[in-house]
Amino acid sequence: RHQECMQAARLLGVTHLAEITSEQLGLAEDSLPKVAARRARHVVGETERVQAVIRALGRGDLAQVGGLLTASHRSSQFQFENSTAELDFLVTTLIAVPHVYGARLSGGGFGGAVLAMTDSAISPGDASGVSAAYLRQFGKEPEVLALRRAWAGREALRHLLALEELQRGRLPKQTFDRLLIGHERRALRPDVKVPALIFAGPM
Repeated sequence: RHQECMQAARLLGVTHLAEITSEQLGLAEDSLPKVAARRARHVVGETERVQAVIRALGRGDLAQVGGLLTASHRSSQFQFENSTAELDFLVTTLIAVPHVYGARLSGGGFGGAVLAMTDSAISPGDASGVSAAYLRQFGKEPEVLALRRAWAGREALRHLLALEELQRGRLPKQTFDRLLIGHERRALRPDVKVPALIFAGPM
């Protein structure tokens, strides 16, 4: 995948695919080999989805964040092609469950786990229903981890915005390090909860 992405970047005249927009890619996409074009669409799309998530978190729009998570997975499934039938099944099943905002594979793909972003009304019964569907489909039962992240979207947004300022040269590294330490300390606070589920199956 790395070689295919670097090939696309070289043919597009950039060092990294993050340097171009989806509109720019669309204008030049026909000049790329088909596989390299799919990889480029994924990488460029992921870059733009991250920015969209930052904006959605700033508005407190968790439904849009969930939709972007699912869009990220579909891009992994069809453009980057690093998903599996098991992961795709879990995502499709999860997003049909009430109280699930969205879901995507976690990590580098090719098996592993699916992260589902939920609201606080998600129940053990909901998770059990997904596990039962997976068991019927694949003959194996996934492990379910119910998590409550101890930081709000506002703290994640603050960290991401600071990282962007650092990358653009508008924030000294020493200042960013102080912000990061503060962010990590706040991550230990149990007073703000954002529920999530992780389905980790024997892929």
